[in-house]
Amino acid sequence: MTNPIYEQPAEGGSAESLSTIGSGEEGAWYMERHGRQFHVMDALWPYPHDEDELDRQHLQHAMLKMVVGRNFVGPVPVILANTPQRPVKRVLDVGRQAQSLHRLRNGSLEMAQMFPHVHFVGVDLVPAAPEEPPDNVCLLVATEERTDAQFELYDIEKDGVRNLTASMDVVHCRFAATFMRSRSALVAEIARVLRPGGMVILGEMEYSITTASGRNLAAEAPDFFQWFETIRASIRTRLGLSMDTPQRLPQILHEKGFRRITVKEHNIPIGAWTGNPQGNQIGELNRQVWLEFVNSTRPMLLDVRPNEQQVDRLVAGVRTLLEELPQGVRLLSRYHTIWALKGQSRLSGEQEL
Repeated sequence: MTNPIYEQPAEGGSAESLSTIGSGEEGAWYMERHGRQFHVMDALWPYPHDEDELDRQHLQHAMLKMVVGRNFVGPVPVILANTPQRPVKRVLDVGRQAQSLHRLRNGSLEMAQMFPHVHFVGVDLVPAAPEEPPDNVCLLVATEERTDAQFELYDIEKDGVRNLTASMDVVHCRFAATFMRSRSALVAEIARVLRPGGMVILGEMEYSITTASGRNLAAEAPDFFQWFETIRASIRTRLGLSMDTPQRLPQILHEKGFRRITVKEHNIPIGAWTGNPQGNQIGELNRQVWLEFVNSTRPMLLDVRPNEQQVDRLVAGVRTLLEELPQGVRLLSRYHTIWALKGQSRLSGEQEL
């Protein structure tokens, strides 16, 4: 039995109909600040875009995959099932500062192998492409000329996702919402590109650190507390961004017509102190992620604290804490996963969600 939802072509056609641009002058998209490389287009993203930061993202991806248990949450296999009504499905990965490309290099590429009938599209601001992607992966970002993928560069927040109205079955967006001027506009754009019954997956780190003991962070790890509060204050005051994105997203999704909104909070140890092998492995990976993150925040600290010696002492103090993790210091970071469906239901013949 056919369904009119999938008989109607998406506005603007498919991802293949997008206009593409190429750039062989990758250096023109970057600037150096305080010894690190930054992307020139994204004033709201406060962290570098260079090899060290990409290595940190790679480590973080591996750690979060262990925490969540796989590359996605929710009923993705049901949503992406190869059905006679519409045999080709599409997934859009929305990122910021190479996050989409990084995930296409990792989780989305793995998913592309799991779902060979699914067309994966990556949208980002950064002109850097992953290694040879599968045939069902399309990268919409400016980069060097390639024959096996399309590339487009634009400001996602300003321009939206071009020409893809009601064309996507799944939209994945991780670590981008916090650094958007309008989280509501982002969710509205996600709703626009999703087909009725499509699925959104969001992932955001909470910008707060707790202790397993319940003690005040300032008492248990004063250097860490001072460093982290400086980062939070810089994001709030200099960038004008709020720090409650993970908590606000479920309500915004509801306001934009999403249903079956499912939220999970993951408390992640920083360091191998949990007492069980898997927890210790996750904690050790997370400790390495935070060690690299401390380095990535140095330019931001220098913007708000011009005294380089003070900044370097603060960074060194936090790194020493994370490297040694004295007995009794048990820190936890928190990761939020959220998935939801656009509208009420999908095809009547599909498996019940």
